[in-house]
Amino acid sequence: MTTNDSKMNENEKKIDLDQPEPKSKKKRDTEGKSEGKSEKSMDKTSFVVGFDYFVHVTMLMAGKLLAKTVEGYNNIFSIDQKDKTQIHENLGKKYLKRGEYEKAIDAFENVMKQGTKSPQIFYLAGKAYFKNNQLEKAIECFEKTLVLVPNNKDALSQLGSTYLRAKDYDKCLKVLGEAAEVNPGDSELFYKMGIAHDKKGELDKAIPEFRKAIELKPDVAKYYQHLGFVLQASGDATEAGKCFKKVLELESSEELD
Repeated sequence: MTTNDSKMNENEKKIDLDQPEPKSKKKRDTEGKSEGKSEKSMDKTSFVVGFDYFVHVTMLMAGKLLAKTVEGYNNIFSIDQKDKTQIHENLGKKYLKRGEYEKAIDAFENVMKQGTKSPQIFYLAGKAYFKNNQLEKAIECFEKTLVLVPNNKDALSQLGSTYLRAKDYDKCLKVLGEAAEVNPGDSELFYKMGIAHDKKGELDKAIPEFRKAIELKPDVAKYYQHLGFVLQASGDATEAGKCFKKVLELESSEELD
């Protein structure tokens, strides 16, 4: 054997020593099955955790799932009361915005049953009740809002509007008067007080309220229209005519726009 052949054999031996010992077929098969089971187990665990997280976040953020779905989710996964309340609140807001008032009421009632002290929940529930013409419950919710945040301009305005729809004109005037003190730049408050005085037959008190509304917002046709009716009823046909002319001008301008 030549010297070169001897060196080659020595190198081959070194390479063989550095390589791991070949595994038998049976051992390879056993390890492969074990690794496969481990991967499948991890995949299954990841899926369950991922699905739980996905559903949980979706329900908290989207606010589009029904209350029954919330209960079903609660039976399968863990959901604490705080998250459940947040889900119903999101549902209520979505339904209120979409004009689905009965569904909004159902969602807000689920929150209120938990003993909430949130003025926003009472306020939004009041709006839903008002839109659904459940005036007594609307009044109750707005009053609860005002207990928690006294002199809140939005709650006062909504409560006054509810009394107006309920034809309780004295309470309407009282509450809207308070609202006007808090928010004197809101033309709608004076407009509604004018309507309340008109409904009571107090034309002399209605006129200045309508004029104040016009002063604050001179481009609203209904303000001039109601002022014109009251002026006409009080015998001032000339001024009433001016108001009706202004109504036509504003409506024509809106059509051109």
